[in-house]
Amino acid sequence: LPLTLPPILDNIAWFVGRWECKTTAGERFPEPMSGPYREILEVQISDVPMFDRPPVNVSTIAVTNDGRDVHSEVGFMTSKPFLEDTGFVEFNKPKQGDDLVGIETVSNN
Repeated sequence: LPLTLPPILDNIAWFVGRWECKTTAGERFPEPMSGPYREILEVQISDVPMFDRPPVNVSTIAVTNDGRDVHSEVGFMTSKPFLEDTGFVEFNKPKQGDDLVGIETVSNN
């Protein structure tokens, strides 16, 4: 059976799927490529854990047009509700607002 998107992830439902792009230059974050490349980003629903926020799996692969350079990354992403009681005191945080999504990367490098 296909997995369904947990309700807490509804705000990133538009992002789930396969995204492809082609470039005319080699500039790329975090590593430049030797020339123009094609990149595929896949965001897939994963199993819901028994605790913590449910994630989506994220993978990307970039390949130069001549096939000489290949760069791939895998990881996951979670969504945090706009209003969440974390137990910490927060100053100047609005009580209500638009349904915003913030994306940040975390690395051990």
